[in-house]
Amino acid sequence: MRLLDTHTGFFVWVNDPAEVRYAILSHTWSPDGEQSYQDLLRIQEAHPQEESQSSDTDTGISILEDPAVSYKVKGACATARADGYGLLWIDSCCIDKSSSAELSEALNSMFEYYRIASVCYAYLSDVEDDDDVLAPDSQFACSRWHTRGWTLQELIAPDVVVFLTQRWNAFGTKTTLAETLEAITAVDREVLTGEAALDSVSVARRMSWASKRKTTRIEDEAYALMGIFGVSLPTIYGEGRRAFLRLQEEILRTIPDQSILAWRRPLTHTKSLAGGWGLLASSPADFENAADITPISHYDFASRLELRDTTMLPSHQYAVTPHGVRIRLYAAYAHHLADLPAFLGCPARACSVDSLDSKGGSGYDFCAILPCQDSSRRLVALPLCISCDPRAPGLLVGTCREDFASCDVTARTFSVDPDDLVACSSRFSVMELCIQVSLAFAHTRPADGHAAWPCSEEGWARLKLTPYPWCFSVLSRQGLRLTYEPPLAPRPYERRHSHVLELVDRSIPRALRDVVSIHVDFDWHEVHHDAYVVPTFRVSYRQNDYLMVVAEPRPLSCTCGADEAHGHFSLSGAQNIAWAQFELQHAADVAPGSMRLILTQENEPEDGDGHEFCLTIELSGRFFEKREPP
Repeated sequence: MRLLDTHTGFFVWVNDPAEVRYAILSHTWSPDGEQSYQDLLRIQEAHPQEESQSSDTDTGISILEDPAVSYKVKGACATARADGYGLLWIDSCCIDKSSSAELSEALNSMFEYYRIASVCYAYLSDVEDDDDVLAPDSQFACSRWHTRGWTLQELIAPDVVVFLTQRWNAFGTKTTLAETLEAITAVDREVLTGEAALDSVSVARRMSWASKRKTTRIEDEAYALMGIFGVSLPTIYGEGRRAFLRLQEEILRTIPDQSILAWRRPLTHTKSLAGGWGLLASSPADFENAADITPISHYDFASRLELRDTTMLPSHQYAVTPHGVRIRLYAAYAHHLADLPAFLGCPARACSVDSLDSKGGSGYDFCAILPCQDSSRRLVALPLCISCDPRAPGLLVGTCREDFASCDVTARTFSVDPDDLVACSSRFSVMELCIQVSLAFAHTRPADGHAAWPCSEEGWARLKLTPYPWCFSVLSRQGLRLTYEPPLAPRPYERRHSHVLELVDRSIPRALRDVVSIHVDFDWHEVHHDAYVVPTFRVSYRQNDYLMVVAEPRPLSCTCGADEAHGHFSLSGAQNIAWAQFELQHAADVAPGSMRLILTQENEPEDGDGHEFCLTIELSGRFFEKREPP
């Protein structure tokens, strides 16, 4: 472990950090970046002192007076030195990030680094000395430090956390501010004060602590939680959200707690969902509504179901296969439960008997009961549906059976009273089922031909469409000119955001130029407290004649077989893709050709809820006939 000498500013290497006394810094990185290991090493090399300079004395040359050393490094060293600490660890400059081996070791050891540190200084650069930290709207309560992914473990792991203002003045510790911190971060006060062990908290609740936190790199959503769950992972930057899947798979292998499967979302409109959910979540955000889910013991589970002994229950065994997770669950066929009101329709919402579907009564094919309970001590059920997509065999999670028409919303989980289960216990047994891992990495069928992205009202007002710059260049080489003028931002009451791009043939005289118009319409929908933005494509062809009379635009046909094309929904890696392909040979007087439109949602800006969509335009064949004036 590489540490900083707080007297000289030089690096000191220790083989076993548990044998030395050191302080550690927790902070949020500046948008402009932080002073790195290489930066500080260059400054050290400019001074005649060895890296192994002892930390027992403050004699000799110190680089801390060098103006090239950052304000944060100087301030952290000065604070630790004043409190009697000769060694300090700062993540931004004590890790050689050019070494993938060192970086991976540091990320896997980070929780332990903070746990064994003598003190952790939490430096809050956005909190002033005169802030009333106990006020609900204080700078402390609104600090960026509470929103970052890595600072969660930096709050929990150390025994002593001292909070510092932007001028390095202490204003409290995590013990003295425990109740305030619980209100801000949702981390239990007992965990902060050490009265409760971290592993006594359910996996779902621990995940919920991170549900609203952000990381600069998507992979860090998983890597920042390794220590919270006591697991290790190889760090592979570039794998995207697969890192979070690997984290959950490792948790399943090491922690006997199925609350990790009970992540929930509010009731979702069926037209905004492409077939259901996978068994595992795509990000910590999926656990926002699962903080109240707790596991129960096998003995308690058997007792509530009035089973003779625990041998009648499945063990916690999982196997990840190419088609999903093979898992043994206490489950029943949905049609065996059709006469029980607790299992009819979409049980997570009010569903009257009159609204039951004529094809079976339930919005799912299997019902599995997890050894978990909600805050009302009701057991958690997973509704499971058979996938209708031959490319993705296995079960999906949710009340989303393909032929079930009576529910306009779907639920991923629902709660069941143990008394209702006891009444039908003979219909349940241990089943081995294969459930798709996550739809974020599987082929999915279109959801009514539309792609839908979650979008807040604030994000809707900041929505952007950007054609990729290379599209302009490629189309220009094809003899075409693409023009695009962004529309004005939508007003709060407007629910459609329309973008129009025009394509013309530069080789044709202006008087005879026909125009192909590409319309990308974004519609904003709010359903059961969830908001979505749904993109659709329209392409029309407008023909001019030599008298400058502009004909009415007519829509071009699309390969999806509709008069007006819709974006097909698919998922590729960590990005949502909406696409449509238009064929022109069906339009009179238009040369054969085709146009492919692909809409990609880029990552959300770190500073807010805005959405940026990038458009790809690809053409093949000819779009415009060569015409001469009569």
